[in-house]
Amino acid sequence: MIFERLKEDFKKLQGTKEFKSFKKENPKAYFSSAFLMIESLDVKDIKWQIDYYDSERQKASTFIVNGDVVESKIGEEILQKKKEDIDELKLEDVKIGFDKAVEVIHKFRKKKYPEEKAQKIIIVLQNLGKSLVWNITYITVNLNLINFKINAVNGKVIESRMEPLIKFSSKILPGKKN
Repeated sequence: MIFERLKEDFKKLQGTKEFKSFKKENPKAYFSSAFLMIESLDVKDIKWQIDYYDSERQKASTFIVNGDVVESKIGEEILQKKKEDIDELKLEDVKIGFDKAVEVIHKFRKKKYPEEKAQKIIIVLQNLGKSLVWNITYITVNLNLINFKINAVNGKVIESRMEPLIKFSSKILPGKKN
C-alpha cells in the first residue's frame, strides 16, 4: 500500500502545473529519491517527499503532494561528503514493493534484533552504488537506530546495522553520590 501511494503521488505530481513549470525551467532535473517518515504503517496520513536532482547545477528540488496541494522547495544545495552524481530513479525498475521489503526486514529483525521495536520508521527509496535500494531506518523504543538496506529489485538484505541513538556516560563526579 505504501509503495502504491508513492506511485499515485508521483503520477499526481507530474500532472500539476507547479511540476510542469518546474520541468520547463529545469529540463535536466530527474527523479532521484523518495522519502517518508512514519510512526505506523497507516496509509491515510502518508506524505511522500519526491526529490528531483539536476546534475548540471548540483541542486535538489523537493515536492510533497498533499491532496490537491503541492508543497515544493526548489534548487536546494546537496549535503555530500564528496561530490558525486546522484543516479536517476525509475519506479518501474522497483520489483520489490515496500510491503515485501518490510516482510524481509521483520524476519531479519526478529533473528538479529529481537528486543527492538520500531517507534518511527524512515523510508528512502534511492539508488546507492548502482543498486536500487529501500533504505529503511527504525528508531526504536530502546533509543537505537536500526538501518536496513534492501535491494528493491531482488529483495536481498544488502546491509543491516544497529547503533545507539544516544550514548550514555556513567562517569561519577568526585563528591557526588548516585
